[in-house]
Amino acid sequence: MAYPKRVRLEAIRTLAFGAIGAGYTAIGASTTQQSRVVKLDNATNVAVFFSIDGLLDQIWLPSGGFFLLDLTANKVREDGFFIEEGTFFYVRAVGALPTSGGVYITTVYAG
Repeated sequence: MAYPKRVRLEAIRTLAFGAIGAGYTAIGASTTQQSRVVKLDNATNVAVFFSIDGLLDQIWLPSGGFFLLDLTANKVREDGFFIEEGTFFYVRAVGALPTSGGVYITTVYAG
């Protein structure tokens, strides 16, 4: 089994405040690799929910908040947990719609 040699980042995914509504909206394209680390940032002026299935409210973030998901902390092999290739991230407003900012998804993989 080959061990990963480098850390790689996919292009950041972003969605501006005007596209965030009461229902789930996809944030950019799906992942192209198995993600080892994912960071969700809410730079809007309201709380939002994030989801990876576009149906369930899975992660709540306040305005200005972030969520860091390190799925392979302290792992040196390629086994373990990953966000699978082809995953979309979704966002929706919790109550009032945002009037500024945006949301951002950063994904890290082993290349």
